[in-house]
Amino acid sequence: MRAEEIKDADSLQAWLESLPQETEEEREMARRLVGAIAFRAALRVLPIYLRIASLETSVRYGAQLHFCLWGLIAAHAQIAKKLTKPYSWFQHIGQKSEHGVTALLKLANKLSLKEAFAVSYATDAARACLEAPFAFHNPTELLDAVEPAEKASEKIGATSVFWSCLSIDAHDESEAELLEASLGERWIDAQEELWRDTCPQILAQGEGWRFWVEWYENALYGRPQDYDLLTKIALIDPADWDKGADHVNALIQRIVAEHKPKPTPQSPEITDVERSHINLVLAAPEPARQSAEFLQKQFENMELAYRRELGCPNETPPELEPIVTLSRTFGQIAVLLRDVDDRDRLIVELTAKIRTLEANNAQLVESLSGEQGAFMRGVMIGALGNVAGATIIHGFAYVAGPFASEALPSLWEFLKPDPIPPVPTLPPMLDV
Repeated sequence: MRAEEIKDADSLQAWLESLPQETEEEREMARRLVGAIAFRAALRVLPIYLRIASLETSVRYGAQLHFCLWGLIAAHAQIAKKLTKPYSWFQHIGQKSEHGVTALLKLANKLSLKEAFAVSYATDAARACLEAPFAFHNPTELLDAVEPAEKASEKIGATSVFWSCLSIDAHDESEAELLEASLGERWIDAQEELWRDTCPQILAQGEGWRFWVEWYENALYGRPQDYDLLTKIALIDPADWDKGADHVNALIQRIVAEHKPKPTPQSPEITDVERSHINLVLAAPEPARQSAEFLQKQFENMELAYRRELGCPNETPPELEPIVTLSRTFGQIAVLLRDVDDRDRLIVELTAKIRTLEANNAQLVESLSGEQGAFMRGVMIGALGNVAGATIIHGFAYVAGPFASEALPSLWEFLKPDPIPPVPTLPPMLDV
C-alpha cells in the first residue's frame, strides 16, 4: 500500500498495516513517523480550538483548555527527540486533556457556538496525538488518534484537503522531514481565511498568547522551531498548568525571555579624539597604570574620610557620588592596563571608562561647588596629607585627557592649597 493512495480511514489503515514492523528498529521508526502524522493532523485543526480557548482564561475553564496545548507542546518536543518521558507521563497529560474536551463543549454551548462539535473534535485531536507514538502495535488505535482531526476537518468542509495533506505526510520517510515541512500548501490555501480571522482574535486576549500564535505559525509555514524552548515549556510544573491560561502564559513569557540569548555587547564607535587619546595612554601603559592607581587611592582616601566624618559608612550622600565614581573608574582603568593584553579589547574597554569619567564631569563640578563643597574640602584636603593637589590634577589630565577638561578647573579650585599668608615685615632696627 502506497502512501499516495491514502484518501480515507480505510486506506490509512491499509497503509498502517503495510509498514515494516519485523524488527524493533522498524517498529520504532514507524511509531515516530505515525506519531508525527497524528501530531500534524491535530495541528491542522488547532485554530478552531485556539480561537475558543483564548476567549476563556478563567481557572474554571481556562486550566482545562490549556491542558490540550500542554499536550501538543509535549508531543512536539517528544517527536523531535528532545523530551524523553515514560508513557505514563504523556498519559497523565492526555487524561487532563480529556477534561478540556468536556469543558470546551460546555463553553461552546454556553456561548451558543455553531462550531461546538468542530471545537470538541479539534480538542480531542490534541489529546489523541499524545498516544500515537506509543500505540503502534494496534493500527486501530492510530486511527483513533487521527479520527478527531478528520471529524473537525469535516465540520469546516475540509475533508478532502485533510486526507490529501495526510497522504503527503505519510509519503515522507521520517518524522524529522515532517517536522521541517509546512502543514501543506493546499491546507494553507484552504484555511488561510480561517487563520487570518482567528489570529487577531487570539492576540486580542493579551500578549501572553503570542507564544502560541508564533509556535503555530512556525509549524504552519514550516519555519524552524526552537525545540529546547518547547521542551522547557512542556516541563512546566503540572501544578502551574492547573492555575489557568493567564498564569501559564505569564510563566511562558518569562521562560521565553530567559531563554533568549543575551545580546552581544556592541563595541562603541570610537571617535578620532578618543582613539588618539587612548593610543597616547597605551604608548606608555605602565606610567598610565601607576597614575590610575595613584588617583584611585587618593579619591578613595577622600571618600573614606568624608564617610567617617558624616558617620555613614554604608550610605553614599549625593555630593559624594562623583568622588566614588572617580575612585572606582580609575581603579578599573588600572586593572585593565595591568591585566588585558589584547590591544583591540583594551581600546574598547578603556574608551568606555573614559566616557564614564566624561559623563561624571557635570556632577563632579556641581558637587565641588555646591552647598557642601566647602565642608567637603576641609575634610578631604586633610585626608590627602602631604599629597599635592597639583599632582592629582596632572595625573587626572594624563589619564583622562581632554575628556576631563570640563571638571579640571573646579577640581583644581577644590584641591589647590590655601595661599600662604605673607611673613610680617619687621621694622628696621635702630642703631643705639
